[in-house]
Parts: sequence; C-alpha cells; structure tokens
Amino acid sequence: MSPSEHDGVLKKQHIQKRIVKLIKKPYLLLERFDLFVANIFKLENLIPKYITFISGRHGEVILKSKNSKKIYSHSFDYDKYLKSSENSISLKKEKYFVFLDENIIFHKDYKISDTESPALSETYYNELLLYFQFIEKFTNNRVIIASHPSSDIEFLKKKFNRFDVFKDQTCQLVRQSLGVFVHASTSISFPIIYRKPIYLLTSDELDKSWIGIRMRDFSLRLKRPLINISDKTKFSLFKKEDAGIDKNSYDKYKNDYIYYPNSENILISDQLIRHLKIDK
Repeated sequence: MSPSEHDGVLKKQHIQKRIVKLIKKPYLLLERFDLFVANIFKLENLIPKYITFISGRHGEVILKSKNSKKIYSHSFDYDKYLKSSENSISLKKEKYFVFLDENIIFHKDYKISDTESPALSETYYNELLLYFQFIEKFTNNRVIIASHPSSDIEFLKKKFNRFDVFKDQTCQLVRQSLGVFVHASTSISFPIIYRKPIYLLTSDELDKSWIGIRMRDFSLRLKRPLINISDKTKFSLFKKEDAGIDKNSYDKYKNDYIYYPNSENILISDQLIRHLKIDK
C-alpha cells in the first residue's frame, strides 16, 4: 500500500471516529450547526473567536475556521523537550534502548471511542518479553521501559519484571538512549526530535487490528523497519546498521506534526501570554 493509500485509510478512520463522537455528544453537532448558520447569514457577533495553536504544517491544512487567530507553535511533546533540555541528570549510567509503553491493552480512550483493544494481555506481554531478552543478548545493552501516563506502574513492573520501568520520564529517557522501540504512540515525537533510531514493533495480533495500519504508515513515512515480534525468525530484522536514520523523513514529520518551521522556540504558555498582552 502506497503512502497516499495509507493517508486515505487513516482519513476514513478519523472521519468515522468523529461521526461516533458527534452521535455520542449531540451538543457538539448543535454547536457546529450554530456556527454554520452564523456563517451563512453573516451573523459575525454570533461567531465565536478562537486562538488556535498550529503545531505543524499539517495543522494548517486541516484548520477550516476563518474566525481563528493563528499562533504558529509546536506540540506539547516539544514543550517537554524544551523543559527537558534544562535537565541534564542521567537516569541510567549504562547504555540502553527504551520501549515507549502506550498502555495498549487497557487504555481508557477505548471506552470513549468505542474501540477494542488491539491485543490480548498475556500474548502481548509474553512476546515483548521474549523480544527484549533477545535484544539485550544480541546487543549487550539493556532495555528499559518508559511507561505511559495512564498505565498502572505496579502492573507494568510485574509484567516486565526483568526490566527497569520508569514513569513520567519518557522525554529524558529517549534523549539518553541508543534507540527506541515503539508501536504507534504519539510519543514517537521524542525520538524524532532527538534523531534516535526508531524500531517499530508489530505482532500477528497488532497487525490485524486497527493499529496495524498506523504502524505501517509510520514505517513508510520515517523509513524505519517494522518488526513482527510474533515470529522469532524475524527478530534478526533488528540490525545494527539500522542505527542510521533518514534525516529528511524525520525532518518532514517534525515540520508536519511537531514543530511549525521557524516558529518561536519558547514554551506554549509563554507564547499565549505574549499574544494575549499584544491583543489588549
């Protein structure tokens, strides 16, 4: 499947989720209807004014409102990067790879969006454990876990009992790592910002679920390997020569989704305060 075909499928999934959201929250539909009427009859006083932060070129493409003040900025992950740059404390002395947990089995968003978990708990964690053990033996470097904010940290420590698990330290852990293992988390922003090698992990279960196409999309966009951890014969797809990244692909993703080119390199809160003062 080509990148354009991937875009089409992802757009379709996005539209379906928005429709479900409007059905479950009809007041949102009424708000959009009011805005439509106000625009048709030029009732400008009824049209709400918004401040919209655009965190990448893609944000400008999807922004439709003409009544929004645009502030070209960056994502919240980039905010964390700016804050983390001030902290040079090392969390681990030895070299390591980091896995970005995304609470893929029990994420609360599944209930909100009426989405099924893409994998079964026991199968998922067992396959990850086997793969990370292989990586440690193959590379002679540790693998550590950066937990998702919504994950039960004690549950993760039990599941990953041979590996160190950290909470609320994702940005800093990525900055000091040799490379990053991930599925399709938005925290993929961090290895892109720090230009770290990304290794996309799929499985038989994940590949057949809704998250499968997202991982394939990341693989195509970033030109990074997609490794099926259900198949031990594919473990060797992890290659040391893959440590090199495609800088053009990383830069494009960063400019499209993380940081609007040439925007201010300051915290979002500082940007907002400055613009509010200007508007007085």
